[in-house]
Amino acid sequence: MIYIVSGAERTGTSMMMKCLIYGGYDALISKDLGKTKWNPDGIFEAPGNIMYTLARADGFLVKVMGNKLANLKYGFRSGLKVIYMIRDARQSLISHSLMAGVSNNEIKRLITDEVVLEKENQQKSFIKTISNREDVRDLISIDYNDVIANPFDTFNKLKIHGWNINVSRSVLAVTKEYCHTEKYKMMMKRRKNGIKIY
Repeated sequence: MIYIVSGAERTGTSMMMKCLIYGGYDALISKDLGKTKWNPDGIFEAPGNIMYTLARADGFLVKVMGNKLANLKYGFRSGLKVIYMIRDARQSLISHSLMAGVSNNEIKRLITDEVVLEKENQQKSFIKTISNREDVRDLISIDYNDVIANPFDTFNKLKIHGWNINVSRSVLAVTKEYCHTEKYKMMMKRRKNGIKIY
């Protein structure tokens, strides 16, 4: 079995990779973890060509972004067990924009309801396409915000679902402060209070 963490950008794929590695999985990752301000522990990308990596990944954990996995033509006899990370589309678009240095005013202009809906539909399409792959033995969607708010429940759910992890160690790998810039904290606080984030 090949174990996959997938999803769109800024949905917590790197965080999930780190947590599963802490929980006991061996992963195929680049020696250069790609550490950044936004991902201080790294992005845990697979090294080199994704086809070559997956061809030798039986028994290993690999990160494959959602668009790549949805469009991957080759099938794998050992089968794929997939965690697909999801996140509120507006949140992920804002996070990606902040990472790119986009101003709040530009975020308001660029991230319209239409853009958010398009992102939501794209992710639904990717999940459906991946689920329908003949080599996918199992797919479970995990919400980014559930990992942050209730890590124990989230990883216990994965354990029950057949992911052989040490739940306590996976929980310890959730570093909440990495996931929330001051701007993001402010936006989430306003959102909880029923105020539109703009």
